[in-house]
Amino acid sequence: MGVWFWAGRYRAGMNGEQVKTWAPLASPLLASAALVWAVASWRRAGSVIRIHALLYREVLVLRVFNAGRTTDQIEHIVLGGWRRGIDGLELTPALEQAIKLAPGESWKHELEWRSIVPDDRQRMVSGGWESVWLLMGSMRQRRVEVTVIGEDRPAVVGWRLSSRGVGLSRYLPFVAAILMLLVVGAASGHGSRGALALAALVGLVLVRSLTVSSFESVRRRFERWTIAAIAAMATIAWIVRADATNSDWVNWVITPGLLAGLVLAWPGAIAGFVRVLHRCTNAWKHRAEDPHR
Repeated sequence: MGVWFWAGRYRAGMNGEQVKTWAPLASPLLASAALVWAVASWRRAGSVIRIHALLYREVLVLRVFNAGRTTDQIEHIVLGGWRRGIDGLELTPALEQAIKLAPGESWKHELEWRSIVPDDRQRMVSGGWESVWLLMGSMRQRRVEVTVIGEDRPAVVGWRLSSRGVGLSRYLPFVAAILMLLVVGAASGHGSRGALALAALVGLVLVRSLTVSSFESVRRRFERWTIAAIAAMATIAWIVRADATNSDWVNWVITPGLLAGLVLAWPGAIAGFVRVLHRCTNAWKHRAEDPHR
């Protein structure tokens, strides 16, 4: 009521010319706000699934909560692999029953993951390089990062949930590489754009360093070291006034930084590369042992 009261007071104080001037500008804004509200209401009317995957030394805890307004179900759960869980480990047969969640309903399950995951893949799983892929009803796909916990099992009393930004950390090295590209591009003239990019990069390093938890997975530490290395190279480039057209900077600094950021941002890329390398190594060993094979 207060909004409409002040809107009426404001409209009453406007003359006809002002109304003609502001009405064409206000109409698109109101239409956009109505469209955003309609889309948000439509999305909220369906199912909103929140997923947590917590990896302890002995068990993998899966928590799924339906925060929407319609019933939803989980068709498949896969640990690791590429997009759509390809080359991952199917966890669905290890569950007690089909998972169907009514609005406001949650589901929790603990898996003895070391008895399911082969020995040659346990290191990548425990290092935090894998994700959990879910195929939901209506063929919708969801992915959640595996949060590695430095404890054997969950606490008897209380609970632990994944932070909301856990899936965004893998993109930070790529963001740092883009900032480094801007810094190197403006380093020769010490332009304002490069200075702002360098300040943002230093701020990213500080924030990432201050948010270090008591226990971090190998992947999170590797991401932090990558960001620090990129920031160090960008600082050196700024100090020496690097020339962005120099092939040495492009070949040895910019390109490796962008590639590292892309690989770390691609879910399952590191673990998939290790699996492919392991298979090729095993095949080569078998051929060496039996050349007539």
